[in-house]
Amino acid sequence: MKNSSLHILSALLVIFLSVSLFAAKDTKSSRYSILDNISVEIEDDTIILTNTENPREYVEITRSYRLYIQGEEIDLSRSQRRLVAKYYNHFFDIIDYAKEIGYEGAQLGVLGAKVGINAAAKAVKAIFSDYELDDLEEELDIDSEKLESLVEELEEKAEELEEMANDFEELHFELRNEIEELYQLRWF
Repeated sequence: MKNSSLHILSALLVIFLSVSLFAAKDTKSSRYSILDNISVEIEDDTIILTNTENPREYVEITRSYRLYIQGEEIDLSRSQRRLVAKYYNHFFDIIDYAKEIGYEGAQLGVLGAKVGINAAAKAVKAIFSDYELDDLEEELDIDSEKLESLVEELEEKAEELEEMANDFEELHFELRNEIEELYQLRWF
């Protein structure tokens, strides 16, 4: 029982800290990294992809699915614009889903803290009253099982997020290969 409770509380702490920090990035301007050589900034719903080795090289994708390279708009065919739209929307789907997971992780962290405080209070109660330690252990097992189930659900969502990120990476390369100007950048 001790190991599973410790495992759950440790997992909750990690989830709470990492995803809470990510969820806190809900501003008009945010910075992320994709691939090894591209940083991403979001400004007023425009995705700005920058070459990390040369920050003067950048690509912008607007909410109206316009594509700019170093500030110059690229003429797109209908199919290319659809691909840019798919890329743009998928990027924000990932951000939104990650925020959702972050929020749920924070809620799970709070729930885990409540369980821990409740367990400590009952342990003190057991020391100073006739409250049985067996009852405490049984209640902790029930709480641990509930938490473990919620952690598993969150882990499944994190795996879905990872799949979304993998799909986005494939979409990134498809975009690069379909738009000659992006392909010529080499870093994109």
